[in-house]
Order: sequence, then C-alpha cells, then structure tokens
Amino acid sequence: MHSFVRIYCALTEEISFAEMQMEDLMKTRSFLVKSMHANAPSKIRTSHIDPTGRKSNFVPYSLDRIAGKLHETDIALEHWKEYLQIKRETKQKLDVILQKLDGLEWKLIFMRDKLGLTLTKIAEMLGYSYEHVKRVSSRLNKANSRRIG
Repeated sequence: MHSFVRIYCALTEEISFAEMQMEDLMKTRSFLVKSMHANAPSKIRTSHIDPTGRKSNFVPYSLDRIAGKLHETDIALEHWKEYLQIKRETKQKLDVILQKLDGLEWKLIFMRDKLGLTLTKIAEMLGYSYEHVKRVSSRLNKANSRRIG
C-alpha cells in the first residue's frame, strides 16, 4: 500500500508540474503573438512611445525570429498536452482502484492521512456529503485518541 501512496502522490505532483508548464507555454505564446503585433509595419523609428506616453528603446523581435519561437512553443505545447493527458488517464485508473477499496473509514484514513487530501476533496471524490465525511473523520479521530491515551 505504501507504494500505491508514493505512486499516487508522485503522479499528482507530475500533473501539477505539467499544468504549470502548459500555463507558462501559453503565456510565452501570448507574448510572442503580441510581439508580432508590435512588429507591424509603421514608420521607421528608433524609439517607441508606449501607451502611457513614456519613451523607450523598445525594439520588437524580427518576424522570422518570432515565427520560429512560436513554432517551437506550439510543438512543446503539443508534447505537454499529450503528456498531461496520459498522466490524467493514469490518475483516473488509480482513482478507480481507490473507489474499490472496502470501507469508508479505511478510504478516509488513507486519503486523509496518507494522501493529505482535504475532507472536502475526499467527499467529492467518494461521492459523500462533506458533513458525513466530517462525522466519520471525527469519529475515527476520537477512536484513535482513545487507543493512544
């Protein structure tokens, strides 16, 4: 069971990391598209006046450089999208295994103490009301403190 917990936790971390990578690539792509617009033909200038009226020495990337970086970004986005889909499918399979575990108490202890999930998340994942999961968790805490004390 320890290896299941380790795999599940590592998988959720990988998914979070992949989502951050995708978000970063989307921001990069947005920046590149804006750079294309900044590179639109206009009078030749050596300085630029930004929307606030301040003068700067802003020089946009060349269109061929932007196009190359945009292509690289799109390829990376596709790779991360595929990777993220694979990891999410694996997590769904593990969630199915988790659903098949016997007994709400055992699932609750496992998800709360081993996976570090909140009671709200546990209730959502298992299909119980938050109040019911909270009552069971409280009962388990009391039983555990009686055993210890």
